Amino acid sequence: MRSRIILLVLLLMLFCCVAVSASDVVVVSRTAKVNQSFDVVVLCRPTGFIKSFECKLRFDNSILKANRVDEGRFFGELDVFGSPHMGIINNSNGEIKNIYEVVMGQGNVTSDGVLFTVNFTALMNGSSSIELIKFGMTNETMYLPVEVWNGLVTVDGVLSAEPDGSPSQDDTPKDDLLPGDDNKPDADEKNEDGDEHTNPLTDMTSILIMVLVSLFVVLVVLKRVVF
Repeated sequence: MRSRIILLVLLLMLFCCVAVSASDVVVVSRTAKVNQSFDVVVLCRPTGFIKSFECKLRFDNSILKANRVDEGRFFGELDVFGSPHMGIINNSNGEIKNIYEVVMGQGNVTSDGVLFTVNFTALMNGSSSIELIKFGMTNETMYLPVEVWNGLVTVDGVLSAEPDGSPSQDDTPKDDLLPGDDNKPDADEKNEDGDEHTNPLTDMTSILIMVLVSLFVVLVVLKRVVF
């Protein structure tokens, strides 16, 4: 009887692991022109309760200059604690470190939203990957599985001056970049370890099918053990 209980617990643990899929973190790719200042947006599509996140960001400092990092509205009205000035910029190394936010006290988030944005200025024609390094995301007690989709900024051409003589700034509304199929990277994009991605399980129908299949397997095994 004891062995049957242990087997049941193990099967239930396996079922829970199969049913949980990774959250998506997406760096939205875009194009720009030399001398243009613009925002690169980092989105999150969670599949569970999110309490905090942390990461570093890497870019090509010969193509881009980072100006600032702004927090998104991912945690909404919750009281959060973040790094000073939301990240420490080092343009000499093409790196931004200490990007993090954590909900203070009770509360978490399960809805899609913008984690943060980075304002860049394009320095010359070319392309620069925008890579998230050592990305971590937690719920109340543990780190969660995350699928990171790095982005690409392509600089092509020179920004023409406005009538007043000053270059135009990026004014793309952040809400227009909230999750949708148009913002998801192509399936052949790679993360920092060079492995090719397949489309992650973000569709609720796929998750439901996995849950039903896992439950069927558990029932079959239990039937054999009991009978």
